[in-house]
Amino acid sequence: MAVKRRIAFAPSSKVTKTLLFRVVTTEYIRSESQDGRFTMSLRMTRAGDYAFRAMLYLASLPPGSWALREEIARQQHIPSDFVAKILQRLVEARLLHSCRGISGGFTLARHPSEINMLEIMEAVEGPLSLNRCVPDPRGCELSDSCPAHPVWVKVQAGMSEILSSADLDDLLKEE
Repeated sequence: MAVKRRIAFAPSSKVTKTLLFRVVTTEYIRSESQDGRFTMSLRMTRAGDYAFRAMLYLASLPPGSWALREEIARQQHIPSDFVAKILQRLVEARLLHSCRGISGGFTLARHPSEINMLEIMEAVEGPLSLNRCVPDPRGCELSDSCPAHPVWVKVQAGMSEILSSADLDDLLKEE
């Protein structure tokens, strides 16, 4: 069973405060594995997961099809109010078109082969940022001397590459 936890205590030095800030602001899931050991993993939010599901559902429809918010919510088991917020973000990111009225709803703004997972994730979650020092080393005063910084940069670059190379069309073909 997964338990959301946050770590918090009062550090004394400025360096310790900076390092702890990274730990405290990173939400992680602590769960017990089958062998009794505890594991931690970073996870995307429900909004990100729901956005992928909604986009895959729309991509699975015949080209030019429109789906109502309630249909998407029901088919993908997403709370209707929550899916409305997610769909709005996807419209703002120009990944979806929306239309009000009887024959309205939502449809993909581009062909499924032209929409990748990174675009979807960033539309809902914001820019990919594994750590605050990765997009801009000036975000952390320790970036220049931190031995982990180059690793975070490589991990984020790898995640970006993988997510941007996976488009909706490819994902549907794998089903």
